[in-house]
Amino acid sequence: MIFFLPRANDTCFLGSLRSLSIRNNQIISGLYKWEKEKIFYSDFSNKLTKKINLPNPARYEKEFLKKIILLGKKLKSKNKIKTFYIPTSDTNMMIAINNWKKISKYFFILGNKKFSKPQKKVYCKYTMFKFLKKNKIVTPKTLIYNVENCKKMLSKFGSFIIKPSIKDYSQSFYARNLYKAIYVKNQNDLNNFKKKNRFCKNKLLIQKKINFNKINNEIPIYIYADKNHKIQFSICGLKHFVYPKKYGTAGILGITKNQEVEKISQKIVKLLKWRGILMIEFIYDKNERKWNVIEMNGRPWLMIDFFRRLDFSFLKLLTHDFQNFNLKKIVKKFNLKKNQAFRTKPLHLDLSLLNESVKKESSNLKKIKNIIKKSKNITFSTLDEFDKRPFLKEKTFISKRLLKLFNI
Repeated sequence: MIFFLPRANDTCFLGSLRSLSIRNNQIISGLYKWEKEKIFYSDFSNKLTKKINLPNPARYEKEFLKKIILLGKKLKSKNKIKTFYIPTSDTNMMIAINNWKKISKYFFILGNKKFSKPQKKVYCKYTMFKFLKKNKIVTPKTLIYNVENCKKMLSKFGSFIIKPSIKDYSQSFYARNLYKAIYVKNQNDLNNFKKKNRFCKNKLLIQKKINFNKINNEIPIYIYADKNHKIQFSICGLKHFVYPKKYGTAGILGITKNQEVEKISQKIVKLLKWRGILMIEFIYDKNERKWNVIEMNGRPWLMIDFFRRLDFSFLKLLTHDFQNFNLKKIVKKFNLKKNQAFRTKPLHLDLSLLNESVKKESSNLKKIKNIIKKSKNITFSTLDEFDKRPFLKEKTFISKRLLKLFNI
């Protein structure tokens, strides 16, 4: 199979690159830079063999498209088949969605039965929540961001969350606010948000905040669905450490199973007629005693390499599925109940994110220590025994206090 991996998020890109680097796969990486990005550890990977340099699409969308279409044409002419476009960030996903008519002649993409079209409703959050509500899937109360709706939310619930409905190429909401969502608990918070985001061009939504206080009340489920829209394999994540707190990214991820979440997820996959990898995030509302869907993502996720290390490679499943292999036979080998992974309580760590959290708040070092001492199986997002250089480069930027916890 032939894959095109445009890079934006380094962790996701490196994990996807390693997951797809199996026999008979050809991978072409598309590399572009961000102004504030000092280093990409994936530049040091021995898997990064075929690459092209691209203009940054946040500034030069037409030039970016022109170059990938030219690449797609050449590859299709040479191999007599379209290339599989694997977006390793929201930026690369939104580019594909907004320009799919132009690039669909040359690329497959995750989404529908024939891998022929992305599903925009998965990436436009307001449309997604409307779709789920229509089909009686429980979600938090969600409205379009405007003055009147903000008043309603404050009056009825006393607080709410603001987040982008559709992300832009430069991820400007996160860049301005340093969080994926903003918690508003009074009028003063709302006024501060308006002031900080007065030039915001993102379409925003507001949502009821669901409070939870247990780690297993917030669960992302990672899925592979076949051409009949049946989940062939799934595993749930446990976010042991999130930074920034509450609305940041998981710096330490573990695994679990949850039958109720799996059952709801199968219903969603059928409704979407989805094929390929998919992540659905749930929060448990302890007052209503119901699981609420708060997020969906149909591209490789940050911790994708974690599952490859545990021999649950989602992108390997994609490769086999595309070639019409029997997925049931492959998945049988995973056998989660007997698998050593659960016995060793594995944890996957993003060292750079943990390092940033310790620099901002030294007390996080103790929290990290308490989490990792319970596990006998720790992996890092850049470290691989057959591809060591990304980790060795990252290690030079990490605090010695943090490295000491892992004896590295």
